[in-house]
Amino acid sequence: MVDTVVWGLIGASTIAREWMVDSIRKHPSGKVKAIVSSDLDRAKVFACDKAIAASYASVESMLADPEITAVYISTTNDRHVPDALAAIEAGKHVLCEKPLALEIADAQKIVDAARNKGVVLATNHHLRNMESHRAIKSLIDQGAIGKVNSIRVFHAGELPDSLKTWRLHDKAAGGGVIYDITVHDGDLLRFYLDANPIRIAAIAATSGVGPKRIEDSVMSVWEFPGDILVQCHDSLLSVTDRVASKCMAARAASLASTSCPRHPAAA
Repeated sequence: MVDTVVWGLIGASTIAREWMVDSIRKHPSGKVKAIVSSDLDRAKVFACDKAIAASYASVESMLADPEITAVYISTTNDRHVPDALAAIEAGKHVLCEKPLALEIADAQKIVDAARNKGVVLATNHHLRNMESHRAIKSLIDQGAIGKVNSIRVFHAGELPDSLKTWRLHDKAAGGGVIYDITVHDGDLLRFYLDANPIRIAAIAATSGVGPKRIEDSVMSVWEFPGDILVQCHDSLLSVTDRVASKCMAARAASLASTSCPRHPAAA
């Protein structure tokens, strides 16, 4: 028998509404019990629309519910650290939207806190679970394409009007293409190669949709162990929603190209 995991949602976000609630409920152990938002009316409307029993305006109030065993965090990026630390201190397992934090030291605080408390901590990087990318990972692991020499990643998609809010207007909240999209590249590359990058060089710019000098496009070059070079192009300007990666190897090239709805960045 599978034990039920009772979830509380921190943040009445687009991704929670359009993706996460239904995904949790599809799992035989998943139950969504509560939603919290700094705007109580927003939480109540969300709860009504998604048939969730409880709504709160305070994270602490929701975390006080002993039946809730896990939380999903999809607040603005600057809120991830305090929300995650509060949930961990309350003994809840945590699934947090990316980026885990805006600074490395803060992310490490969350990791250390979860380890010390004995709870599960995960970041919601979804690309490694897509069949196209798992197929590339399998080919690399099997040696089917030989030694990987280089990888090109194109990850771009125009934000819908409903998401052209803090991502493009509030730097302090963690807006911009790097926190929104490039972090996914990093996780996908680590998944492919089972390694961390050695160094990264990048140039970012405000090319058209970032009205307050928040970067909406970035190009970067990454070096991985084994003399593997990676080129990434990430943008919030493209008219197509597409994630494509191409691995160049000694014997062949492997290509994954996936058309995506605005899930990857919609928190």
